[in-house]
Amino acid sequence: MVDIKVDVELREVAGLLGQYQSQIPFAASVALTRTAQAGAKQLRSEFESRFDRPTRYTLSSVFVGPANKRNLTASFGVKDQALIQKSGGLTPADVLAHHFKGGAAVSARYENAFRRLGMLGPDEDIVPGSNLAELNGFGNIPSSLIVRLIAYFNGFGQQGFTANSTAQTRAKLAKRTDKNTKGKRRSKYVTINGVVYFYARGDDHLHRGIWAKTGINGADVRPILMFVRRARYTKRFDLQQYAVTAKQNFSQQFTFALKQAIRTAR
Repeated sequence: MVDIKVDVELREVAGLLGQYQSQIPFAASVALTRTAQAGAKQLRSEFESRFDRPTRYTLSSVFVGPANKRNLTASFGVKDQALIQKSGGLTPADVLAHHFKGGAAVSARYENAFRRLGMLGPDEDIVPGSNLAELNGFGNIPSSLIVRLIAYFNGFGQQGFTANSTAQTRAKLAKRTDKNTKGKRRSKYVTINGVVYFYARGDDHLHRGIWAKTGINGADVRPILMFVRRARYTKRFDLQQYAVTAKQNFSQQFTFALKQAIRTAR
């Protein structure tokens, strides 16, 4: 978050305006708020142009804190814990911090779930498997697939115990269709009509991560979640610079706001 605070010589301006001097604090607050809005608009525009298909969560994370006559300070930035009603989880400021400071991204909750299962290493991230059909419209792994996989490997804690898969559930996912109408085997091969998920440690010909197998004897194998070395990012956005750019239009905004205030004064 950055604050936009511009010193306005109220006494000097008030002396020039006479009976309209009471409109100055109002005009200053309006100008500061509009200045912050301009900075927020630029930041949101940068998100749209520099992120690949940014989600509504990302775009709506930009906020504006308006000024008022008693506090001539406006602010804008990315929502942090002070602006989020729900506590205990990650805020947009946490999730996007690596784009403003550089370094590694904060781990997602589902990544921590796979760490607790002993699958994902402390220095690893999760990326979708190549050509993963389940990706959503933003190119991200959908939460429904994440929940399904965590449940499949019994990764939910005690409070989510009922969400974990049972042996029966996994058997249904791996249901076979290799029998004829009389219930006899049609061939010696087992055809998996559903899907079986399994974890590859990376010590064989499969990359570390979660894979799925289907087809005859589970011959059709495809990557679902891949475990890769943790990425480190360079700083991409400078909030202070956006504030500097926005402030350049404050004088013009103040002039407009003051003229409007005088025109509508009673």
